[in-house]
Amino acid sequence: MTFAQVRAHKGRYAASSLAVMIAVAFIVTTLSLGSTVERSITDALAMQYRGTDYVLEGSFSTADLDRLLTTTGVVAAEPMSTGFISASVPGQGTRYGLAETLADPGPLRWQNLSEGAIPRGSRRGARRVNHGN
Repeated sequence: MTFAQVRAHKGRYAASSLAVMIAVAFIVTTLSLGSTVERSITDALAMQYRGTDYVLEGSFSTADLDRLLTTTGVVAAEPMSTGFISASVPGQGTRYGLAETLADPGPLRWQNLSEGAIPRGSRRGARRVNHGN
């Protein structure tokens, strides 16, 4: 390509260069955003297992759990159950959600309570109250 051609078609080369720069910027941004989203989702899903070496699935009795806790090197062991719940909310109909057991305070509790107190006892649950709506 000669300088005479570049001078003769300045607009065309400028537009082509701009198109290439925009395409490269789009690809870099898309890959960066995809990587960030993937890492965020992975971190969120793995949060409850952070610091654990093993996760055992199945039905375990209290005796099984006690035996596991006496094993050399085991610092903590907690049963975990999850289930779907539904609640009738006045003015909003039925709402559905996921409920799970909460580990005793210690190395296996991964949830953080932002305010209030954790409910104790059967048939009690946490609730969110909006004031001033």
